[in-house]
Amino acid sequence: MWADPAALPRVLLRGRERALPPESMRALVETLALPGMFGAEVAREVCDPESLTEFGVALFESGSAAGKPADGRWALAQLGRTGDDSTVPLLEARVRESTGRTRLPDAAEALGALAGIGTDTALRALHDLAVRWRTVGVRQAAAEAFGRAAEARGVTAGVLGDRLVPDLGVDAEDGTTVDYGRRRFTVRFDGEFRPVVTDGDGKLRKTLPKPGKTDDPEVAPAAHAAFTELRRSVETAVSLQIVRLERAMTDGRRWTPEEFRAYAVRTPLVRRIARRLVWLAEDGAAVRSFRVAEDGTLADAADEPFAPALTARIGVAHPVHLGADVEAWSEVFADYEILQPFPQLGHPAYPLTAAERAGHVLDRFTGRTTTDPQAQTLAQRGWTWNREQASGGIDRFVRRVADGRCIVVDTDARGLHGLVVRRVRAAAAGGADGPGAEPVPFGALDPVAVSEAIADLTALLGDGT
Repeated sequence: MWADPAALPRVLLRGRERALPPESMRALVETLALPGMFGAEVAREVCDPESLTEFGVALFESGSAAGKPADGRWALAQLGRTGDDSTVPLLEARVRESTGRTRLPDAAEALGALAGIGTDTALRALHDLAVRWRTVGVRQAAAEAFGRAAEARGVTAGVLGDRLVPDLGVDAEDGTTVDYGRRRFTVRFDGEFRPVVTDGDGKLRKTLPKPGKTDDPEVAPAAHAAFTELRRSVETAVSLQIVRLERAMTDGRRWTPEEFRAYAVRTPLVRRIARRLVWLAEDGAAVRSFRVAEDGTLADAADEPFAPALTARIGVAHPVHLGADVEAWSEVFADYEILQPFPQLGHPAYPLTAAERAGHVLDRFTGRTTTDPQAQTLAQRGWTWNREQASGGIDRFVRRVADGRCIVVDTDARGLHGLVVRRVRAAAAGGADGPGAEPVPFGALDPVAVSEAIADLTALLGDGT
């Protein structure tokens, strides 16, 4: 038996003076084979955490060595009950190896294990996979697992993601000291998170040098490795937050003023990114755009101080909301030599005409053609599709938006894999997005969602204006 307790490391009790007896070891394995978190609290309470983690990893590796038996997926899942931060890289690797639909169950188990460990380190890894992983299936599974973890903490997934931003000291005025023994260097990160290195004499250097012969043979390599890891951590954290903020723009995420200040103003790493964006405060019909100044205050396009109302909701401004103010903000950023973390002000915007807002059908793309494989690339942007049972071809693809509504593209087959667009329409969703779905005027949809859908279709079908 691959899960033979006698072949696995003995689990020590807390205090590390005694170990579980053989019968308890067998009971532990049987408990870990059960679904869910059954028995995990007792095991964590009475067992030495480090010893329990060592046992869990050995159990997992035993299952892998046995050829991943069909009944042994629980050996992966149990890492969520026995693992700790040291187990996170192993689980991340398993997710990244699990490509393709046949391996998605393995990825889902590993993602669930990360959520089960539940530490900030584990949840940061899970969140990164939910936001940035390249395959839709794994990304969705990670988002679901992260959502469950957030619910367990009593917050939304967005709020939990905000709270998990690491404090990497990127705003420390004194910088980080890298000690090589005989030599010391100070490293700070500039506004775009590039390391700025000065030596002990205050001389600027292009980069942190590698340890030399005169440096301490133990201290210097360790210090260089620690800085390399810090730099990698900063790059990873910055990249993740940039993706999150760009998605917040296109998805229409909103923060309360206090949530916004906690995330975008008080968090040092995010503040550096937030200063390079235009923000929007919506309070009923009143909509104001603003930026975060270097001192953390807020200012409008005329550089006048701005304070959002307590009832306002704040988001990353989308150009479709800014309208003519895009030009004014472009001038402000040019004057201050601010480089945006992503092309916010240059992001494609597709506002509707008055007639299009009043109607439920867009004629922009009627008659345009694509192919079945090309249409499926829209899955990366949240579109789904429906196939006719008789022909197996796509007869419509759908993007769901807020308030139970959707944008539907009806198509006809042309040749073996060709598709021609019949119409683009707005409709009620919830399983009623077929040909007879209740029509909804486009003006009732979020203009950002409509603009993003048109941008997707323009990329697929060409300019439909």
